[in-house]
Amino acid sequence: MDSLPQLLSSSITLITIAISLRIYVRRHGPIRFASKLTKINNYFYATASLFFCIAILSSSSFFTRKMNFESGLLLLFEASLVGDETRRKIYHLSKFYEYVDILNVLASGGQVGLHFGFHHLTLMSDFMAGGGKKTPYLTYFRVLHHHEGWTLVAGLNTLHHVFMYAYFGGMGFLRPILPMTGMFQLIVGIAGEIWIVCRNMNAAPEMQLWPHVACAGLLGTYLVLYIAEMKEMSQKDKVDKKKGGTGAHTD
Repeated sequence: MDSLPQLLSSSITLITIAISLRIYVRRHGPIRFASKLTKINNYFYATASLFFCIAILSSSSFFTRKMNFESGLLLLFEASLVGDETRRKIYHLSKFYEYVDILNVLASGGQVGLHFGFHHLTLMSDFMAGGGKKTPYLTYFRVLHHHEGWTLVAGLNTLHHVFMYAYFGGMGFLRPILPMTGMFQLIVGIAGEIWIVCRNMNAAPEMQLWPHVACAGLLGTYLVLYIAEMKEMSQKDKVDKKKGGTGAHTD
């Protein structure tokens, strides 16, 4: 999945399967095992994200220098044979696995929101300064081919996924953390891209700035949609509390 034709074909395949799933669920109801499979997948991806987060941050000069990491686990990753190029490829490919999110939600009878769907469809393209948010298109340009500073935001992104997928798996107490980690990774990514562009304005012509500009724009779009989603969820919570307070209920 390291060429644009492959990316486009994966998106077309996802859309085709998603539409087919939605039609099937509409006619026959949610697939029985989908909810259980989703929970297993959430815990698996939370665990995988934790290990990959450690692997990414242990390779980041920013974290190893500023945070002075000394733990044996980090040193194990640091000394591993997995080089930077391999880490970048694995990170890129992991974004295709996130397509499973959309299919699981649809198979369970759920709806895919605008932020959720847009984020997953565009995820692999042009990552942010630190490797930021996630999509196959985002990571294709910003991690595979233009990877300056990719580890910082990629690390923050995988850390966010640890909390997010654990919450989806049933750890409800993690919910208050998600808006902070989600917002933080986006803001850091946007700021990082702007910093790279400003720092290299007068650089040699071969220094391509468009991936950073495009990435900042895409991350800005994520941020706007994310804030809108948070407001919508907050409004829904208020309505639910109001109904509960007045004794209203639904069967």
